This record gives sequence, structure tokens and C-alpha cells, in this order.
Amino acid sequence: MSDQSNGKLSDLRIRELFESKNFTFLACLMSDGSPHVTPTWVDIENGNILVNTAIGRIKQWNISKDARVAFIN
Repeated sequence: MSDQSNGKLSDLRIRELFESKNFTFLACLMSDGSPHVTPTWVDIENGNILVNTAIGRIKQWNISKDARVAFIN
């Protein structure tokens, strides 16, 4: 990924990915290190990637504990 000044997403190739599609698979890690993959809605707003989830869901819990994620299209 290229320069990310001010925490904003600046790589145009990645921005295009999130601007063109609004549905992807998100992979994150469970507490035991196993993968957790779920289909999810994504978007981009003001240079930030938005992931559809709700507080208290497994996806939100996993990401709050370990922010390493992968998007699979």
C-alpha cells in the first residue's frame, strides 16, 4: 500500500476496489488464531474503509482484538 497520510486511504487501486464493489468477504482471526471469513458489505467514505457489522458480533469482537484483516473478492 502506498502513503497513508492522516490515516486516509490514498492508494487509488484499493480505493477503486471499494468504490466499485460493495460486497466482499472479510477474513479476520478468532481468539484461537483460526480464520473467520464472512460475506460483508463494504464501502469507502472520506478515505476510510467502512465494514458493515454491529457491536457485539463476532466480526466486530475479532477486529477489535486484532485489526489484521483481509478482503477477498
